[in-house]
Amino acid sequence: LGENVDWMFYPAETEAEYEAGKTILAGGGSTSGYSVNPDSANAELAAEVAAFISEKYCEENDITIEQFFETYLDIDVNINPVKSATNKAIQSAISIFTEDSSSVYAGSGVIYKMDSNYTYIITNYHVTHNGTGLQGELATKIMAYQYGERELVGKDENQNFIYDDSAIECEYVGGSDRYDIAVVRASTTKIKENNPNAQPIEVANNYELAETVIAIGNPSGDGLSVTEGIISVVSEKIQMNYDNSTDYKSIRVMRIDAAVNGGNSGGGLYNINGELVGIINAKIISSNIENIAY
Repeated sequence: LGENVDWMFYPAETEAEYEAGKTILAGGGSTSGYSVNPDSANAELAAEVAAFISEKYCEENDITIEQFFETYLDIDVNINPVKSATNKAIQSAISIFTEDSSSVYAGSGVIYKMDSNYTYIITNYHVTHNGTGLQGELATKIMAYQYGERELVGKDENQNFIYDDSAIECEYVGGSDRYDIAVVRASTTKIKENNPNAQPIEVANNYELAETVIAIGNPSGDGLSVTEGIISVVSEKIQMNYDNSTDYKSIRVMRIDAAVNGGNSGGGLYNINGELVGIINAKIISSNIENIAY
């Protein structure tokens, strides 16, 4: 009934499970009894809830336990874990636009740390260097948007790009071309003004082959959107080259089949707990290939 609660409900016939260590047993159907583990930190509350469930469910034992939870406790027992994870992860997701003297490039990022002054955002090195790659020049301007916001208006009479009021200017902190990773920072006050629910990501402890993953990014510069897939290969090496030079970088990555496109670079890859498992930085582009990304 919640990740911060250390007791669970079971129908009476699963008493063996309760005796094996489950914290609370709430009776249903023709059985009205319940018992509570006295060692539980929530024993008193658990006893009250168990009594309530025993009384109400036994009065209305013609409804399912799912209907009971939804009616009396406002709990959706059929919650979609991908939906839940996405709504959590989206609070840390950022879309990014970078400029050089003549063009603007799209990318993505994730919030990994916030203090009273600055919000720090992870992205790709090649995003901060204008999409031209590991040998490119640092962008002359880096702008960020949060979910539901993206309005690159166009250019003014001096050919400067125009952004709307929800755009947040970022400052380059540092990065590594060797690992195609970079950090930028923005005003926490501005981030919170736009989205009071903005929060840093939580990092997963591990990940496994075929685990469900969710990619959130800024494909084609059209704002944040979500795709779903699995981890296809846990670990492999690829050769990356962004600027058509001969200076390839060998980078260890995981392979996924979640759809990503130009502009997803730097965006987060999340598990079904909404925890970060990786940063999107590449895909195979070929008419013979579908959904091979890294």
